[in-house]
Amino acid sequence: MIYIIYYFKSNKLRMKEEYESAYLCGFLGTSTTTNIIPRNTNMDCYEELIINDLIEMVFLKPYFQECLEIMKEDIKKIKSNTPNCKIILFGNFSKNNYDILLKKYNIIDAVIVGDLESTCYELVFNKIPLLKCPGMATMNTNDLIVNEKPKLIDLNLIPAANRKISLEIDQAFVEVQFSKGCLFNCSFCIETKKKPVRFKSIDLCVKELEDLNKNFGFKYFTIKDLSFEDRNVLLNKNQLDLFAEKILEKGLNIYYCVHFRAGSFTDKDKQLLNKLRKSGLNNCLVGIESFVEYDLNFYEKGVRSFENINFIKLLKECFIEPSCSFIFIHSLSRLEDIKYNIEKTYDLNLTAFLPPLLNVMTVHKNTKIYEKLNKLNMIHIDSTSPYNVLVRYNYTAVENMANVFKKQFMNKKIWDLYYPIKLINININDLNFKFRGNLLFNEKLLASIYNLLHEINNVNYKLLVNITELCEKSKIIEAEELFDKHHNDFANRYSDKLKDFRILLLKEIKGNEKILENYRKKTI
Repeated sequence: MIYIIYYFKSNKLRMKEEYESAYLCGFLGTSTTTNIIPRNTNMDCYEELIINDLIEMVFLKPYFQECLEIMKEDIKKIKSNTPNCKIILFGNFSKNNYDILLKKYNIIDAVIVGDLESTCYELVFNKIPLLKCPGMATMNTNDLIVNEKPKLIDLNLIPAANRKISLEIDQAFVEVQFSKGCLFNCSFCIETKKKPVRFKSIDLCVKELEDLNKNFGFKYFTIKDLSFEDRNVLLNKNQLDLFAEKILEKGLNIYYCVHFRAGSFTDKDKQLLNKLRKSGLNNCLVGIESFVEYDLNFYEKGVRSFENINFIKLLKECFIEPSCSFIFIHSLSRLEDIKYNIEKTYDLNLTAFLPPLLNVMTVHKNTKIYEKLNKLNMIHIDSTSPYNVLVRYNYTAVENMANVFKKQFMNKKIWDLYYPIKLINININDLNFKFRGNLLFNEKLLASIYNLLHEINNVNYKLLVNITELCEKSKIIEAEELFDKHHNDFANRYSDKLKDFRILLLKEIKGNEKILENYRKKTI
């Protein structure tokens, strides 16, 4: 019996299925009996782990340092039930801190530092002992041992994920993964060293979506590939077209979200994007990070600012919602660049969805940006928290903004307040793409929603300008108070309106779908 336990972390503090754990459970389940358990990382909500099975191995995925207290209690419980059970950690946090974890906790037997499924294949399927298993880091008395990398297995051999958790909690969407690795080498990314890039075949990708849709009722998907278009570059240029074609052939009524890299598409690709949109692509995660060339060079993004801008506009023209990630603040940021980024997001009507604009660069060990900043003596490790990398800033005003923004970015309230805006934008795109030109298309409703979003864009822009001015003057408390006041004002002024508009939008979509369906029946 093998258990997979993950300690879920979300700035919205909601429970969700963790896709990497779900895939690991499905993979190991082809060899032995498995079970998967999510654990809340909040000690105030701690519930004692109950395991009555005799367990051979437990794979645990902590997300960050705050998980470790609960994880330690869980391991003690497991060991009291099955003393010989092997405790193995996986995930990026464990991989980045394997040396600290193994030296500090003698109750941990190993940490996976190689490719997850490939390492587990050697351990579980080939029965290689932990101390010799490729992809494992272990302690032998006082000696830290890091074994060679495992031979990478074909992704086509990895079965679909075990969806026990998403079904139990009635999750509205599921996360799927159809490739591993990335062609690019962004300096802040802990995934850049994952080479070579590997893919599941298009047939298996669509089969997995079809099974989840038709047999389990899932309609909304997030494809977790780092850059979904990489298969077009490495395999052939028709891969994405084939993906859309097969979904359309099977008549799958689904919506999906992918990661695309800005710069990979131009106006020449509009026909392909429209076909993907027709097959269900309605949301695209794009790592914009910045509109400043200095930042993009520091991040080694491999794209130019104008490519970021053009891609956002192209997605909007194709009625695909651009969900942009930003990193406006890093150790070497200049205040004038932060102001320019705020101005540019406002011009592109991206300020209405506020939370992503508050992201501050997190520096991870084993990244190029860590090496860069370390050479500049801008890295220091907190002795009370050796897992966290702390950074220095060149300018006081930037450091002030970083501290204020970080607190807000992790604030549950701000995500709850603004997430309806993201959903409304997606619904508007669905309505426009499917039904614009219909006789009963409600232009008046859309005009009212656009006016509201434009107003919120203006209000949030003014907020960020005022916060910047306060941070320049080192008025940190006043900046934090202004954020709190803004959130309260936003809730009172806009939350009900956004909720009502979304209900009307969904009714509009369903009404047009019925009209279209009746028209089709009459023409058959």
